[in-house]
Order: sequence, then C-alpha cells, then structure tokens
Amino acid sequence: SDVPIEKSLSKERNHEEEHNLAILTLESDSCASQTTCTDCYTSTGCHWCESDNACHAKASVYGCLDGASCTPNQNSCASHTDCAECYHSSLGCHWCESDNACHAKGS
Repeated sequence: SDVPIEKSLSKERNHEEEHNLAILTLESDSCASQTTCTDCYTSTGCHWCESDNACHAKASVYGCLDGASCTPNQNSCASHTDCAECYHSSLGCHWCESDNACHAKGS
C-alpha cells in the first residue's frame, strides 16, 4: 500500500524539478537577450556580470556570483584605468590583459 504513495511523491518531485528547470531556462533566455546592464536588471531573475559584460540568470553556472552595479563606482575595480593603478588598489582587483581592464579578483 506504500508503493502508490511513493510513486505519487516521486511524480510530484519530478514535476516540480521540471517546472523549476523550465523557469530557469526562460529566465536564462530572457537574461541573455538583454545587451545592456540597465536592461538586464529590468528582467526578473537577472543580473549583470562584469567578468564578461553580459546579462545572466542569477545562480546560472555561466554567470557570476554577484551582479555588478550599472553605475561606475569611483571605488570599484572598473574605475582603475591602468595595470599599476589596478594592482595597487586595496579593493582586491586584478588586471586582465585580454580586455585591458581592471576586474575584481575571482571574476
């Protein structure tokens, strides 16, 4: 008599997982279609990643841990314009030769 209950619970879990995956896929598609930081934050569940200058769904494996601000901050890594200034910053920044820009470590 326990088998039907277990099957029912298993079906409910599978349906819930499929539903969550569908929502995450829609959010990912919606986020990826945003091409500016400002537009990115108008989409539900999205944030702007400074590491690749792209919009990603929050918690996406392709995105970043923390979303960036759309307004340049004078105290941010992005405010540094050369390697030496970036390196000597106390903000935990590093210089990327690939795009000649200063980024937060780990990005």
